[in-house]
Amino acid sequence: MNLSRSSAITCIAISALFSTPSLSDTNQKSIKGSDCFAPSSWFPVTETTEPSPQGNFNSNCAFHLWSWQAFLWLTEVEENGLLRFVNFPTKEAVFNDDLSNSTGLNLKVRTAKSTGIETETPLNEINQAGTGGVLVDHNGRAIYFSQHFNPQMTARIIASDWNSPEELNSLDPNAVDHNSRLINIFREGDIELKAAWKIVAPGEDTAGFFTQPATIQKLKNRNGKIITSNRTEKVTVALVGLHVVGWIEGHTEAVWASFEHVKNAPDYQVNQGYKSAVSNQNFTFYTANTTPQDCNQNSVDSLTLNEKTQILSPITQVCRQYPSGEVAGSTSDNVTAINTLNTSVWQQAHATDMVQNYFEVGAIWQTSNSEFLDQNPLPLNSTLQTNILGSPLLSNATIETFTQNVQSLNNCFSCHNTTQFQPEDPRIKPMQASRLSVSHLIKEAYIANQPKTTKD
Repeated sequence: MNLSRSSAITCIAISALFSTPSLSDTNQKSIKGSDCFAPSSWFPVTETTEPSPQGNFNSNCAFHLWSWQAFLWLTEVEENGLLRFVNFPTKEAVFNDDLSNSTGLNLKVRTAKSTGIETETPLNEINQAGTGGVLVDHNGRAIYFSQHFNPQMTARIIASDWNSPEELNSLDPNAVDHNSRLINIFREGDIELKAAWKIVAPGEDTAGFFTQPATIQKLKNRNGKIITSNRTEKVTVALVGLHVVGWIEGHTEAVWASFEHVKNAPDYQVNQGYKSAVSNQNFTFYTANTTPQDCNQNSVDSLTLNEKTQILSPITQVCRQYPSGEVAGSTSDNVTAINTLNTSVWQQAHATDMVQNYFEVGAIWQTSNSEFLDQNPLPLNSTLQTNILGSPLLSNATIETFTQNVQSLNNCFSCHNTTQFQPEDPRIKPMQASRLSVSHLIKEAYIANQPKTTKD
């Protein structure tokens, strides 16, 4: 994405925006990227409806339309003052089979059922997947992450006992029901989310950010390492990144879409020089004139913590290496669809709507040969690195800061696939290859709910 948002808006004629078809209409034909406009029925954003998982997803535009409609719907403020997705069940609710008090932002490790896991644990809530890196903002605070799942997905996981290590290793991955539907897969309409949250400093300007109250688990030093403690702190947090993962018709792998705040970080320029500044402007996670060689540096092994102030050092400089999930300068139909739709949403949203300050980075999915989910099952024990469509180098600057230039981790399916899962702890036996493994929730539940004897 080119972050000169105001100039991009002028590229789209107002008449074109208000003559856009509805989402159901656009799904009936292949829409080229230059015609990928947000339907006027999405606005005002306070009335955006949940996107349908059914339709003809036969163009780049169709997937991005689903993604943006989902983002608008998920970030609507509900009666209790929380964003809709913040009211969704959390991963802890899934671990514990307990939906009684599972909503809201409680950004701290909670002991899962019958594990005996210590309350003081490694940095589970601030480590990034794949690298274990910690994103430190320019106030010296760690970025915290939360995971949420829509009620439909949560209820099915709990009812199917998919949070049980014993069940996950004993189920038949090819089992079908009386309608010949695969049992051990997620269903159309399931939604999984991962959000990145920046702690708001006293007096910090949060205009243009979705903000929420939260309880975070504080950090402490122990034996030369930084760990999370059982002490908590009440803070206000600002949404800086959101992964939106949804299972739609014909796509057992799900659509993996990613959104960020427009002020997070600059994009690489075309033919970006390694020692040339990425931007001469300041961003939330970037100091003007920083070069790529100083961006996205994983300093987790050299971090220091002031326990009293909770300040970490060094801070992280962030650059977006792959705008729209492709090499800088790409003019593919996918990039055109993303940029056109982002601009279309900004143009039609009210000037005071927070969505004016967020954009879709990109989305990734795979080829589908079937209009029915169960007739296009994912292959078992696969890395899912073929038939990738959309944004093949998709990274969120606040959720995958340190994987952008790691070739083995440069798309969502590098980690979210159907291969056998081997936990880092050698005392935990592997989890069998499963189509459920595309969700990291399942892998986390497999670890969290190990019998206590496994952890002794």
